[in-house]
Order: sequence, then C-alpha cells, then structure tokens
Amino acid sequence: MRRFQYLYISVLALALISCGKMAPSARPAGEYVWLTRYDVKTLDPAAIQDWTTGKVLSYLYPPVGKVCEIKTDNNKVFLLKVNPSKFTNGDPVTAEDIQFTIERCLYAENQSSVGNQFAGQIVGTEGLSGDHAQGIKLESDGNLTIELKSPDQAFTAKLSNTAFGVVNHRLVGLKKPITDYKSGYGAGNWVMDSVAPGREWKLKQSTTGEILKFRYSGDSANRRSLFDTNQADYAMFAAHEAGVVQGHASLEKGGPTTLVYLQMNPKTKPQLNSELRYEIGGLIRMNLDFPMLLSNRVSRASSFLELSGTQPLPSSGVTSTKASSKASFEITYAEIGMQNPSVEAIVTALRRAGLDVRGRAMVSGAMLEKNAKGEIPMLFTGWQPDFEGPLNTIPMLFHSKSSENHSGYSNPEVDKLIDAAQRGEDTEKNIQKAYALIERDTPSVPLYIQRDLVLKRKEPPVP
Repeated sequence: MRRFQYLYISVLALALISCGKMAPSARPAGEYVWLTRYDVKTLDPAAIQDWTTGKVLSYLYPPVGKVCEIKTDNNKVFLLKVNPSKFTNGDPVTAEDIQFTIERCLYAENQSSVGNQFAGQIVGTEGLSGDHAQGIKLESDGNLTIELKSPDQAFTAKLSNTAFGVVNHRLVGLKKPITDYKSGYGAGNWVMDSVAPGREWKLKQSTTGEILKFRYSGDSANRRSLFDTNQADYAMFAAHEAGVVQGHASLEKGGPTTLVYLQMNPKTKPQLNSELRYEIGGLIRMNLDFPMLLSNRVSRASSFLELSGTQPLPSSGVTSTKASSKASFEITYAEIGMQNPSVEAIVTALRRAGLDVRGRAMVSGAMLEKNAKGEIPMLFTGWQPDFEGPLNTIPMLFHSKSSENHSGYSNPEVDKLIDAAQRGEDTEKNIQKAYALIERDTPSVPLYIQRDLVLKRKEPPVP
C-alpha cells in the first residue's frame, strides 16, 4: 500500500507459549474482535502510512472506487460516475466530494502517502496549493472527469485502493487533518463508536448494530492468549512471531505481503554505493539464508518483480562477490521503540563476511527527511503493493517523477520504458527491460518477501 518504515522482523526463534486451558470468555453476540500488532496512527484517510490504519479506516471511509463507477477508453481520460450513496449524517456523496478528496490528497502540505501514488500524473496538479486541479473537472451531469498527462493502465486500480477513502467536503478542512471523528465523515455502513488510543478502536454497523473492535496488543503471547480464550476472532502475527503460533490449528497466511530490502541512496556517494551494492547483493545471495533465520516464514527475494509474478530478464551481474570495499557504512532503520533484531542479524552476517557495517535506529519522520536530503546512504525498509500486476512496484519506486521514489534514483531510459508500459505498450516486457537497467544501477538490494500470519476463527465483517 505504501512504503512501510515500521518493519520489525525478529530473527530469533520464539518459543511456543503455552496458554493453558482457560475457560472461554463470554462475549456479546454480534461482536467481532480483530487483534492488531500496531495501534491506529490517524483518523485521517489522507494521512495513512501503515496497513493497520488503512484497514481500520477502510470501514469508515469507502474508497473512490466503491462509491464511483470508473470508465475509460484510452487510460488517459477517466469518467467517474458517482453511485447513489450517503455519508453517515445523510449528506449525499457528490462528484464535488470526490474532487475534494482527490485534491486534498495531492496538496503538498498534506504529505499524503495515498496521493503519492498518482501525484504529478493528473494534469495541473504540480504545485497545487489553492485552486482546483486543471485535470479534475465537475461535469454538468453530476459526474467527474480526470485527465492524465499520459496514459496509465493502473490508474483505475490506484483510485480503487481501499485506503483511498472519500471525505465529506462540507465537514472536512482542505488542509486541516481530521483528528476527531464524527458522524458525516464516512460514507459507509460503519460508524466510530469509541476510541481508546493505544488499546482499542470500536466501530458499529449502522444498520445491524454489529460491533467490530480493533484491539491493539504489541505482545505476541498476549495476542495468542486472547485468541485461545475466545476473546478474539482474528489475530495478526509477523514472520518473526511464527514461534508463538506455529502448529496452531487456526493458523493461516492472510495478512499483507511485503518485500523487505536495503535501499541505497545515489545522492550520497554513488560510486561507493554501487560497489557496496554489488558486494552486499552477492553476499546475501550466497551466505544469508533468510527463510532459515526467520523460521521458514519468509521466502527469498531475488528481484522486485516477484511481487507481481513477473520473471526478470537474465541478471546483469549484481551477484558479483569480487568487490572488496573496506569502507565503513551504516544501515538506517525506523525506530519503533526498540532495537530491530532483523537489522542486527543482517549487520552481524555482513560483519562476519568482512564488511565494516553497523545499524542505526532513527525516528521514521526524521529518517525520511534526512534521506530526501541525501544524508543517509542505506535504508532498511519494505514495500507493499496496492494492486496486482507488473505496474504495482517498479513505476512507484524507480520512476524519477514518482513521489514514492525516496532513493532519488533517476535514469531517463528507465523512465521511457515505464512510460511505455503504463501506456499499455508491451507492458510486461517494458517493465522487465526497465528492471534490467535498474539492476545495473545502485538503488536497492532485495532481501526477502514476508506475508503476515493470522489466527482466524471466522471471516471479518465486510467493510
């Protein structure tokens, strides 16, 4: 969905924790409890930065693709036909609300990660700070048209992202973040009933009265205990928590899929980064068994194309292990209140292989700001795609004009190939060619792919 800077992936096998035979806890009928690993970070759909927050808010703010029928003949001009629907205070959802929602995500001051996926694509949105975007027009029939600078096959999927929720322009400020949810913000079947930050978010189905609780617990053993004592219906676990749930009868892979990788910043020391990337890439492929380190709950990643099921062209030589850099360098990662064991394991493995490397934790916001200035040579991070297909990752992370290109990578030939793929010209082949060029440059070293684990008693309610 976005770049996830909160990745916390332990490489230590956790002992299976016995919860004993406790009497099931009685819960009211019509109540569904979903246990999460992270607390909800915001009430504002324009400010979503993580999967958990996106999932909770998808119940409160239906996406553009749900309240609109999206049509296009050329993947450049899109017609958004607004379906009859209402906000929770009875206000009708209008084309003006859709226009407001999209433009609100595109204002640079709002720093919306949701809007980043198509920032710069819509005509007249660069530097948007007050007026309406030229490429977003209200039509006399009550619908909306959006014109792109160039065709993009994936644009409909981007608008349909479940995290891209519609807001009521009569109630929400253009640049003012939503900090207090109230009736009329959301247009779906669910309303916010109560919030206890750091503990529980309670939603209520407006027609049936069904209760949905998102309950936060950072402790994996506590999540399992709550599930086993019938106090929860759905509990999420990361790859590093596999030891807590391994062998459980209700275990399945059902959470988001993430590609974890090291990001090199060409703005720092391009020649050094290139040398280190070749060396680190080769060492990782030869010496680091991530599936074994992470209790066989992840799969090895050899390229960014694996998230879309696309095969890479023959490797351009990134697995060379003949480089012998003696440079000292850091791997920076987002601090989430504790040291990150996965980074520690990578650092340890690379040091054993002869590289002088260390890890450095940093607050996520400060890390991204310093990275944009070219002050951080290497990040430990991850990517979750918002939609399926060959356009879900490469254009976002490596096109020079993409707002998600945090590495600062720029190659005119790669841009041309991505542009052609987005126009529908040999899409898969052009993405393969683009990645073959990217492989020869310095932006990243893929490490592994993980999918969150869940204990599930029954399916979650429908948003």
